Amino acid sequence: MKQSLRFWVFLFFAAFFAASHPLYGFTQGLPKLPPDNNPSAPVLSPEDIIPQKPTEGERVILGYGSSAAERKKAELEKLFVQLKRTINNDEAARISRQIQGLWAQSGSDTVDLLMQWVEDAVREEDYARAMDFLDNVVALEPDFAEGWMRRASIHIQMNDIVLAMIELNEVLRLESRQFNAMLQLGTIMEMTDRKELALRVYWRVLDFYPQMRRAQSRIGALLEEKTDRAI
Repeated sequence: MKQSLRFWVFLFFAAFFAASHPLYGFTQGLPKLPPDNNPSAPVLSPEDIIPQKPTEGERVILGYGSSAAERKKAELEKLFVQLKRTINNDEAARISRQIQGLWAQSGSDTVDLLMQWVEDAVREEDYARAMDFLDNVVALEPDFAEGWMRRASIHIQMNDIVLAMIELNEVLRLESRQFNAMLQLGTIMEMTDRKELALRVYWRVLDFYPQMRRAQSRIGALLEEKTDRAI
């Protein structure tokens, strides 16, 4: 009964959130829920949950002359153009760190401090404490996509696919280019045996970040599996 109720709650919220971003076609009617505490479910590493940060020399310094939000938006647009054009893996990794560094800027000292506490809790594998901090983050800044992103990652880690899907949809509603959210959405598609949809999501990642090795690797593995089945 509890599982059935969670499923219908998921369908309602997932449909609400998913309809407003480009990956809507991938998420309709998804997912079939795996068993609770599924031992075969992938476990994320702290590096999967905590975004990569630019080094001191890579950090983007926003210019002057407009609001901070406008400067951040302009810088992200420029970086995404560079990310799509570069064919150098090291250069692409540097640009992606700069993008993730900008995404991590909430504009609030309080939220930034809470996010640092989240990172500390994740490194200690204290996910309950991390979630307590994130509850405050999304309450204070509901339009801060990275707060929802961290919640989704932790819920995947805890094998709570229902909440992870809801939160990933919210991330992509707020930032449709969030390649880490797409990567984790692909992970959920694989966990729920939606291999074709996982492939489509991973290809979508490469639209924004063509050199992302993890997406390339998953595409290669899924295509090889598909070929083996065909044979």
